[in-house]
Amino acid sequence: MIAFYISSHGFGHLTRCLVHIEKYLLETNYNIYIVCGEKQIEFAKKYLNKYSVNRTSFKSMVTDIGLINKENSLEVDKEKLEKELFIFIDSWSQIVQKELEYLKNKKIERIITDISPIGMLVGNKLGIKVEAISNFTWYNQYNFLKLNSFILSKYIEVENYINKFYMYPLALELSHLSCEKENIDYVSRKFDREKIEELKEKYKKIIFISCGKSANLEKIEIKNYKGTIFYTEGIEIFGEGNHIKLSVETKDTHNYVGASNFIISKAGWGTVAEAISSNIPMVLLEREGVLEDSHIIEELKKQNKAISMKVEELKVLDMEKLEKKVKILTTDKD
Repeated sequence: MIAFYISSHGFGHLTRCLVHIEKYLLETNYNIYIVCGEKQIEFAKKYLNKYSVNRTSFKSMVTDIGLINKENSLEVDKEKLEKELFIFIDSWSQIVQKELEYLKNKKIERIITDISPIGMLVGNKLGIKVEAISNFTWYNQYNFLKLNSFILSKYIEVENYINKFYMYPLALELSHLSCEKENIDYVSRKFDREKIEELKEKYKKIIFISCGKSANLEKIEIKNYKGTIFYTEGIEIFGEGNHIKLSVETKDTHNYVGASNFIISKAGWGTVAEAISSNIPMVLLEREGVLEDSHIIEELKKQNKAISMKVEELKVLDMEKLEKKVKILTTDKD
């Protein structure tokens, strides 16, 4: 059995892990144990329901705190984040003890984490190999935010339980880790080309907007646009054009990315990987307090795959002006 401990911060960590999980289910005989947040587990069960129930097992658990935003904002609430992290760290020993009891009669060959400390702690206690697959660690993010030194010390401690780190493209600098590191390529869920063409044929002009399913922003007004906008949970859109909100249960948001003329998105690695895989230009939202986002935006600008805008500019989007800015990107679409 292989155990996946996946961050319960948003859905991006889960969706990219599902790519690896599907590969194990298709190409090996391993049973897979998936631990993540309740909403993420519900999504994973629906996404993996085509595979034998006997080979997959799930557990709902808060595996991460991640980042906490201020209300109606994508700005990190540092005070609230520190408070929640102190509580979370204090719960680690109890969580791990329960996991050890649950796993005592199960043969776990290795643990894969993206990028939850729980998996690192469980692996260390069991004395089995811990592999991380990510483009950052929470120590990177929390050190950048200059969080309390106790929090930083606990995260750097558990992250050094990792035996091997598989680094996605656009990864942050990971010199604080002593483990073996290996670069790997972008991953994304398999695109349904037939559905993408159907979406293009039906809606003609498409823009996909996503600020992450953990976001909670104010309304966005659209001006000078006659096409269709697909958007995800956490935002509301009004104004010109046809607006279609994708429910949180939507299993294939990547197909809507693939059908778009361009996307407007939080610079989460998962959405970026889907856009790159389908050759879609990006307008990425700047969040100065988030190291991962700032690094991704900077690197993609160098590659001429994205432009950026401040979150405040979302309040009113003049699509004619934005489309002109997007045209500076030289990405050739399929």
